[in-house]
Amino acid sequence: MKLTNRLTILAALLLSSTAAFAGENIDLSLVSADMVAQDGDVLTDSLTGNYRISIADGATVTLDDVIIERVNNEAQSWAGISCEGNCTIILMGSNRVKAFHQSYPGIYVPPNNTLTLKGTGSLEASSLAGAGIGGGLEIDCGNIVIESGNITASSTYTAAGIGSGQSASCQNITISGGIVSVAAGSSSAGIGSGLFGSVGNITISGGMVTAEGSVNGNGGAAIGGGFRGTAGDVLITDSVTKVSTKTSIKSAYCIGISEGSIGEITIGGVVYPDGVNDSVFVFQTYDVAFDSNGGFGTMENQRLVYERSFQLVNNKFTRKDYKFNGWNTKVDGKGDAYADQDSVKNLTDSAGAVVTLYAQWSKLLSHSDITVDSIDEQTYTGKAITPEVVLMDGKTKLVKDTDYTVTFSDNTDVGIAKITIAGKGYYSGKIQKTFVIGKADSKLATAPSAVKGLAYTGKAQTLIKAGKAEHGTLLYKLGKDGKYSENLPTAKEAGEYTVYYKVEGDSNYNGIDEKSLTAEIGKADSKLATAPSAVKGLAYTGKAQTLIKAGKAEHGTLLYKLGKDGKYSEDLPTAKKAGKYTVYYKVEGDENYNDVKENSLTVEIAEKASALVRTRPVAEQYKKEGDFDLKGRKLQGKPKARGAYYSKI
Repeated sequence: MKLTNRLTILAALLLSSTAAFAGENIDLSLVSADMVAQDGDVLTDSLTGNYRISIADGATVTLDDVIIERVNNEAQSWAGISCEGNCTIILMGSNRVKAFHQSYPGIYVPPNNTLTLKGTGSLEASSLAGAGIGGGLEIDCGNIVIESGNITASSTYTAAGIGSGQSASCQNITISGGIVSVAAGSSSAGIGSGLFGSVGNITISGGMVTAEGSVNGNGGAAIGGGFRGTAGDVLITDSVTKVSTKTSIKSAYCIGISEGSIGEITIGGVVYPDGVNDSVFVFQTYDVAFDSNGGFGTMENQRLVYERSFQLVNNKFTRKDYKFNGWNTKVDGKGDAYADQDSVKNLTDSAGAVVTLYAQWSKLLSHSDITVDSIDEQTYTGKAITPEVVLMDGKTKLVKDTDYTVTFSDNTDVGIAKITIAGKGYYSGKIQKTFVIGKADSKLATAPSAVKGLAYTGKAQTLIKAGKAEHGTLLYKLGKDGKYSENLPTAKEAGEYTVYYKVEGDSNYNGIDEKSLTAEIGKADSKLATAPSAVKGLAYTGKAQTLIKAGKAEHGTLLYKLGKDGKYSEDLPTAKKAGKYTVYYKVEGDENYNDVKENSLTVEIAEKASALVRTRPVAEQYKKEGDFDLKGRKLQGKPKARGAYYSKI
């Protein structure tokens, strides 16, 4: 120890009768008063004075080549080392601790607290009437845990080597590792209770344990209870390396109790209802080493026992972009395979052998080396679309159903189809990809066409023959301003019509752009119900006379004209002079009816006839000058008077 540290310790001892050195190296040869070691302290050397050495509650203290010897003086009634509460002792080098007073233990832990011993060093703990580690004469103690180290514990009189003293209790004792050798006092157990004492559960799950029960007095078990004592359950698992027990013939069992009561005894999975007389329990062990096989991290060897089933420890290796797939006895995975935390038995036939299990990895598809070719837009077909998926690992094309599997969803209708690529064999994980399904084009199986030969009827007529679309809906409208529907357009009036049509697509098909066609309703023919006819027997009268009798047209307007150069009108033609006349007539149609072509007829107005009619004079006789005679001559002077006169006929 450095001189400065020694001076510090001496100064502290002068200030207080109880010295505490948190995180300090404490040379016990320099201690001059009772002291309480604090968390992190390291105790070294031999205690030369009669001072009480304690460990603070919750502290972890290291013993490094420490010697504490008893003096057996009533004035120093304490243990070699006393825990004030829960404490941990780390062993380094060689250490020897004895009780100061014979009724106290070598190392003491109070009830409802736990003492933990571990480390790579050794410890010899002993007492006369107290336990080497635990309680003392009528002094109860708490829990004792041994994790590692080389530990020897003994008592001379009526206490256990590790456990309770006479007429006192000890709580649970747990040994999970290390090399532990224990010798009991008179009528006491090696590990367990002292004479008339009690102990809680005793669990041995690791290490090598050698326990000797009492050979003096009334005897005691190597592990369990002292004479007329009590003990809880005793559990020895098959993960320990070796348990050796020895006791005198005065004790009924090596593991059990002598004239007392004990709980259930289980050794290597076998329950012994009374006790065990076997003196040595050797579990042939072998180690399992774990190789990361390209991964990262560390894993300690796991010790297993031959003929026993064990669960492998869980994998602690990692590998970026790889998935752990279990273990194999061969690097390349061609040996025996085991899952993570699998139950195994007899991985080797050789005790003490080391079996190496190699981590098996599968490359995650999310690895940066893995690429998936993009998929071009597909066209709707009405069936599920499954384009080829090209998966590459660097420059290596992976094989479907060997390296990966592919499943599709939403891959029939137009939209976004989904692909799930799942690794297989050496590959694992999943990749989600998508591709687009676009609309297919609709087709016209039959284009609509105009109805031929339509003529005006006065009623609405369908203008076109329906077309047929393979997909989508064929729509029609009449005229640019019409509205599209599935109904075929109709019209009533004669004329030329433009019909527009298109195919309206749906969720899976494109439409067809607007097109048009021309349909026509022709005019109907007008008819003459009654043809016009000439007025018969016309004779000159000196006045205009109607030449014809009117005809009648069923449709349109009947028109007439006199002579080739006349003008058509609805008026019946007239003439005044005697002579022959040609009257033309026709029917003038309208928007729905055709004209009736021009026809003609001849009409005559005869000259006025001269006729001498002998009559008696009457009031109507022509007597005046200027009257016409029968030949149309105007009379000059007075009529001749021969007794008869010309009369107008």
